[in-house]
Amino acid sequence: MSHDNNTVSIRLERVSKKFLQKPIFEDLNFTWQGFGIYSLIGENGAGKSTILSMIAGLLDCDSGKIFINGQQCLLNNNEYKKLMAFVPDHCPIYSFMQGQEFLDLICSIRKLDPSVYQSYIEKFRLEDFLKTTFAEMSFGTAKKFLLISALMTEAPVLLLDEPNNGLDQATLQSFRQILIQQSKTKLILMSCHDQNFRESVNAIDTILDGLKAG
Repeated sequence: MSHDNNTVSIRLERVSKKFLQKPIFEDLNFTWQGFGIYSLIGENGAGKSTILSMIAGLLDCDSGKIFINGQQCLLNNNEYKKLMAFVPDHCPIYSFMQGQEFLDLICSIRKLDPSVYQSYIEKFRLEDFLKTTFAEMSFGTAKKFLLISALMTEAPVLLLDEPNNGLDQATLQSFRQILIQQSKTKLILMSCHDQNFRESVNAIDTILDGLKAG
């Protein structure tokens, strides 16, 4: 499925969010548009994960609206959900589920042929972990399965929260190449504290303080 560069966008429209009555964001207005890799920059606790979770539809805005390609983020809007794939910085998968079971489940939900993840299994060297449960995996191994679940989709928008955390050097090299390749046909928005990694994938920085001012 191909997407026109100019039609791929994430738009925040007067988005506000509080935690324990403390404003995290107030009246955010911002649009990311076009293929490429965009990185959220801010101190720990600045709200990078919060923004990604709100765009992913896992966290409600207190007010405002979020759109991907003109589709609004609403609980019952399945068209919106098809447009994005999200990888959080933690592992929310059932601990009893095996790696291959998880990927097959995502394929079933996304209506993908299971063959789509085979090349990623090889690139991330996960052949020996397909029958391993998430309870038995290291954080890095679980992270690889989560990344594959997003990378193998046709979603035009990828949301990645600290995607390089827990990855070994060999996997990082493969992951960089995959991200750069996918950024030619997708809009990738990530949080990443590692400046070297951001530079290695030509990420365009979005400063959170700049968003708040807007």
